[in-house]
Amino acid sequence: MKVIVLTEGNKELGIGHIVRCCAIQRSFQESNIHCELFINTAGKILETQEISNVCLNTDLTLFNWLDKKSELLEQINTEDIIIIDSYLVDKEFLKSISKIASLCV
Repeated sequence: MKVIVLTEGNKELGIGHIVRCCAIQRSFQESNIHCELFINTAGKILETQEISNVCLNTDLTLFNWLDKKSELLEQINTEDIIIIDSYLVDKEFLKSISKIASLCV
């Protein structure tokens, strides 16, 4: 089992989602649960250094998961838990993830 956290952040949306999801990821990792964090910057890219400063010692991937949904879905297994912190995700995508993952929050 792994946890996948999906969020977004950019210069317009801000970094609140990113900060919260970095904290969520750290909590899982402290409990020895593998957790991957994917951040969609939605075209308004934050500086990598800026994200690194917010998410110190966090393993994260900048990945446009909203535009590359099929690539993301390929990485999800039936035993995975998916946490989504996004204003931009659509209902169809949520249904797709819910059909694959063991839990989608």
